[in-house]
Amino acid sequence: MLYRADWKLSNRLIAKRGHTPSPYCHAGIVAKWRNRLFLLEMIQWTGGQAKALSQQVRDYPGKWDVWRVKEGIKYHPRNATKAAIDDIGKCYGRWALARLAITHLPIVNYFFPRKSDDGNQELPAHCSMAVSRWVRKGSVDLRPDLSDKFTEPGDLVHEKSPIEYVCTLI
Repeated sequence: MLYRADWKLSNRLIAKRGHTPSPYCHAGIVAKWRNRLFLLEMIQWTGGQAKALSQQVRDYPGKWDVWRVKEGIKYHPRNATKAAIDDIGKCYGRWALARLAITHLPIVNYFFPRKSDDGNQELPAHCSMAVSRWVRKGSVDLRPDLSDKFTEPGDLVHEKSPIEYVCTLI
């Protein structure tokens, strides 16, 4: 699930000024529990949460886009969901987000470009870092050329992406 930027300045900055500009400013995954769909996500300043998907769609109609792993790609959604559930209640990755934001500065980006190494996966995560990490636990690396730590919402969908657009929830 990817959230389309709305009128908030912070949302627009993430979506349009990211390393990979896109309409997206937030990411999460959907899991089914007792016949109900939940959005599992990392919320800025709050951390890992599970929210009823129906409530999110009601509060933000037309803002949530559904993406899925393409047919023929070996994926284990239970492993991804378990990883996401394990992050419920954990702290938000403020320092990970700050490190990512600093890479947008031209001189810093030149000397310290984003990396592809996925070492130290125990760091608290920001939203797209968490989604990238969770889906990789399901055996799909959304950006093999980029570390989860440096993944932004726009990085999750790209021309070689192993996921495909399904629909927008209204």
